[in-house]
Amino acid sequence: MRLIYPIYGFHVTKPIEIGCAAVLPHITNDSNALKLSRDLNTFNLTGALVTEYPVSEEYLFNVEAALTFIDRRGVHIGAVKPFVGDDPFFEFETSICIHQRNDGGGEMIGRDTLFPSSRETFLRQVLQKLEDKRFCEDTQFKQLFFKCVEEIRQRTPFVEVSYFLLFSGLETFARAVMPDERKKFVPSCGAN
Repeated sequence: MRLIYPIYGFHVTKPIEIGCAAVLPHITNDSNALKLSRDLNTFNLTGALVTEYPVSEEYLFNVEAALTFIDRRGVHIGAVKPFVGDDPFFEFETSICIHQRNDGGGEMIGRDTLFPSSRETFLRQVLQKLEDKRFCEDTQFKQLFFKCVEEIRQRTPFVEVSYFLLFSGLETFARAVMPDERKKFVPSCGAN
């Protein structure tokens, strides 16, 4: 039996295949989908994540974060329901009000109407990297990625908090991938 998770606030007009799941658009007209996804006062039903079997909470968390990163606006994935009938969106609320959304400054990855495969490619790659424990341990990618996402999700975007999240994420990544030069450092004065 197929399962469906409603997606609120993500701009999508074409189906996106991401391994064990697919993101289906609720509205395929670009201007209508854009208007609904950019509403800062409410989360509008814009798509759905469809799977053949239940997925883990961590997978849903990663997908929600990746969609948030792509649009640079908070995205919410709702509770699962069985996919019955022809209309996958019939069972879900058309909008939900969790909190006011922050406009993150425009999408990070171009819209699917202009760049047909860019979002699908990004989603596949970022989910693959987030699930690769060795890669995340070696590069601290997960910390860097989620600090970027939390910067977008801030309800009130304080510049200081934004800078802290972004620069500390970058510092974490840099420390993980750069060789530790301090071990080779020899003070130039007073050392014999």
